[in-house]
Amino acid sequence: MNTYRILQSREKSSIAIKHGFCWPAAFFAPIWAASKGFWPGAALLLTMGVFLNLLSSTARDTQHPALALGSFLAYLFYGFVVGKYSNFLLLAYKLSKGYTVTEVVAAESASDALASVTLSPQSAPASYQS
Repeated sequence: MNTYRILQSREKSSIAIKHGFCWPAAFFAPIWAASKGFWPGAALLLTMGVFLNLLSSTARDTQHPALALGSFLAYLFYGFVVGKYSNFLLLAYKLSKGYTVTEVVAAESASDALASVTLSPQSAPASYQS
């Protein structure tokens, strides 16, 4: 089971963000960020990916073993850091866009986490009550 934070907004539907490492972000960072609507993150991750690709191309063209090893280690480090911190950065971005964390639930998937949450008038935050 994973832990998910349930975020709600007055204008948009509820979303669930996993707490912890994100494998899709580690391997497909810009695509993952864009699919979540995290556009600043997608642009930054795409820029970093292009830079790493240029570094790798330079290593291949020069056939310099230290540069090749460095670019490989940079790719590994990039994937690890992005996977570790992507959900936290997505949470911070969504909070800056007006979402609030309403619950923390344990579930197998984000859709299960959202399905397990029912927002009743008593459990809703005061800002959501009319």
